[in-house]
Amino acid sequence: MKTIINMAIVAAISFWGMAAMAQNKSADSLAKQADYFIDHTIPSTYQPKKALALYIQAGNLGNTRAMNAVGMCYKLGLGTGVNSLYAKGWFAKAANAGYTKAWYNLGMVQGCQRV
Repeated sequence: MKTIINMAIVAAISFWGMAAMAQNKSADSLAKQADYFIDHTIPSTYQPKKALALYIQAGNLGNTRAMNAVGMCYKLGLGTGVNSLYAKGWFAKAANAGYTKAWYNLGMVQGCQRV
């Protein structure tokens, strides 16, 4: 009986690990698609609103680079209006999730609000 319980626990942990990896691949894929639409060097594909929507989806799935990108979109007004509070929130979310570049961006947004 103890062996069956141990096997069930190992199977459950493996399943959750695989599900998390699949979710990360999905988030990475969404972020890469967004990168394509935000690249202004290719005018025919530049769609910042679409890029922002994809970054938000990827960020909500846990992609820290996408979280930071959402913050940049709100900071610069790409695909949306400029909104320092939203930018700050997304930078903080990315920074707290371990994306180190977001700490710098968070400091820059906070510094701009004090001036």
